Formats: sequence, structure tokens, C-alpha cells
Amino acid sequence: TTMLDIPRITLPAAVADPIKDLDLKSPNDLSQAEYNSYSAAAIGGTLIFFILPLFDILGFFGDFVFSALVGGGVGATALQIARVHQRRLNLG
Repeated sequence: TTMLDIPRITLPAAVADPIKDLDLKSPNDLSQAEYNSYSAAAIGGTLIFFILPLFDILGFFGDFVFSALVGGGVGATALQIARVHQRRLNLG
């Protein structure tokens, strides 16, 4: 099954370098398959939070912005945690 490649958005060094300093993977350094998974998790998290009426007090635009910030972060972080657990299971 071939997956559609999500277009890359390259993070500027001011954002990518602190990510690397925290020993996290920078999206700039991910393979295309990893980037697709990362982006899909962030997009999915955004959509889930956007559909839920959590941020209705700010209107459509505010709802979308907060959904992207919170939901996208949750989705991307959950994916990273799942990968760490999978690596630990493969080692043990």
C-alpha cells in the first residue's frame, strides 16, 4: 500500500536546534515515512480536538488555533511515546 507523501515544512534553525538540544528528533531529520506518520498524528490530533467543542468560546478561528496547538501536540507526542515503547519492547 502506497501512502500519499505529506509535503514537508522545514523548521527554521531557531526552532529545530532547541529540539535537538533536548535530545528529541527534529521533524527536519525524519525520513519521509517517519515524517508522514508524525504529520498524520499531528493532523489527526488537530481534527479530533477541532471536532470536540472544547474551545467554542473563541469562535471558529480560535477553535482551530487552539485545536492545532493542543491536539497536534498531543497527537505528535503520543506517536513519539508509542515509538519509544516499541523500541523498548524490541530490546527486551
